[in-house]
Amino acid sequence: MFYGNLAWFCVLWVSVLVARRLWRATHPPVPTAVSSPKRTTPRPLKPRTPNDCPVCGGPHPTPLWGNPRKANVLPWSERKSPRGRRKTICTAGYACPNPDCDYYGNTDASFHALVGDGKRGPDKTQQLLCQACGKCFSSRLGTAFYRLRTPAAQVAQILLAVNLGLTIADAQLLFGHSEVTIRLWLTRAGQHAERVHAYFFRNLHLGHLQLDELFSTLRDKTHDLWVWVAFDPATKLVPALQLGPRTQNMAYALLHAVTLALAYSVSLCQRVSSASNAIISSIGLIL
Repeated sequence: MFYGNLAWFCVLWVSVLVARRLWRATHPPVPTAVSSPKRTTPRPLKPRTPNDCPVCGGPHPTPLWGNPRKANVLPWSERKSPRGRRKTICTAGYACPNPDCDYYGNTDASFHALVGDGKRGPDKTQQLLCQACGKCFSSRLGTAFYRLRTPAAQVAQILLAVNLGLTIADAQLLFGHSEVTIRLWLTRAGQHAERVHAYFFRNLHLGHLQLDELFSTLRDKTHDLWVWVAFDPATKLVPALQLGPRTQNMAYALLHAVTLALAYSVSLCQRVSSASNAIISSIGLIL
């Protein structure tokens, strides 16, 4: 019995060897790629021009900064009748959102035609009315709380808890709101914070800026993230911040954000990748 099993095993082993030899004879081996030798010298940088930048080639929107005034438009106090109730609601900082209005984008209370139009909603949100064009809108227009049914205090509490380290799953269990809703609030808050940052961080007079790249991994470990940052080591101000991959287009975006925030050219302490070094001169900054 033992010798019979041994004989069958030998026959099977010889069959496997023969089949393997035949397969190698009919299937030639695929040549493996030869790895290139490791570079010992710095990689040569290609000269860049503004034509290579995707930001320069795209449209540049002009945000409404300050108090734009259309030509030949008088202040509303000089156009309206002196009769009527005196204005009691402060409208400084608000502007008419109607592009066809003569006072579109103007936030000067002594110039535009905005007045109070009552309060609505569970939070008693102030409504505004433009007397020039008749446009009625909420005072929360353009903010993260615009058209939210949840009270603003509760939304702010949830966003603060998530910002302090509470996970979205724990916030969903604690406050009773769905994950989709909380992520929507976070997205709207981030977009509003970006607009506020762009409004206040402009025409800055900084003597020295430092560029840096920070590598981070998200909490769920799904993918890695690069943080491109420009900051002033003296005042600790961060005039520009970009999130994205470690590519040359992100370097373009960071340097464009820096030029929009500064009032004049500054010296840059280069600590980012060599890709940024090739494009700084094409944007107008001084190394």
